[in-house]
Amino acid sequence: MRKNLVLVLFAILVALFVSCTMPETQLPKGTTTSTSSTTSGVTGTVKVTVPHIAPWMQQVLKTKTPATQRAFLEADLVDFYIYDLNNGDNLVTSWSDSPGNNLYYYSDPSADTSTQTLPTGSYEVEVFIYNTNVSSSTPVDWGYTDVNVYAGQTASATITCTPWNPTTLSNPNSLYISNDLNGGGEQWFFIPSYSTQTILYFENDYTNYYTICCAFDGSGNYIDCSTSYNGYWEYFTVPASSNGYYVVLWQWYGYPGQAYLEWWPSGA
Repeated sequence: MRKNLVLVLFAILVALFVSCTMPETQLPKGTTTSTSSTTSGVTGTVKVTVPHIAPWMQQVLKTKTPATQRAFLEADLVDFYIYDLNNGDNLVTSWSDSPGNNLYYYSDPSADTSTQTLPTGSYEVEVFIYNTNVSSSTPVDWGYTDVNVYAGQTASATITCTPWNPTTLSNPNSLYISNDLNGGGEQWFFIPSYSTQTILYFENDYTNYYTICCAFDGSGNYIDCSTSYNGYWEYFTVPASSNGYYVVLWQWYGYPGQAYLEWWPSGA
């Protein structure tokens, strides 16, 4: 009897040891887990800001005032995801926001801002931007940044977005034709790095009353912008860039149609 009791106690101890030392299964990014790398009950705040071009778009066509941290045009839907960098990149929280857009007035939000309370720790904040004039299922832009949250403090996370899947324009002096652009529609392009200034030429289909062309550097910061009215060719020059350019054709309003884009090295 005593021998059997000893064996039972030994089995219980072995089971407890295995359960305490067995490593936790690592879940893929985008899933949740009940464990936490942070101290329970100790929280801080993160303020997430995703800058917006409109309504500044209409103003820059007149003033040409330089601006930075302006990386997307329309935001019918913004999806946010926050991952715990100290806990296997597990998804902590996610949410969606519909900031709304108005193509004709200055009532658009200058940025999309959200605030979340989180346990102290290190996080990655990721956002996806949707323009429903293009697609309701595929984003037009995205971005991410890392942020540290401290107890009782507010941390700021400003995310400059860049195009999700731009069309690469590797050959200069060639004509590129956009997809059909609805009113409010946009299409993004990428021009690789170039050692001299680059001239962007563009025009719209005659049914596209106002097509806007804007250039950003490879980090998503604004360079310059111009507009084409009723089928006239327009152009502007961007400086040499070591990390390339993002170029967007944006249909301000008008009937669906195509736009045309060429890029030429300065002096060519």
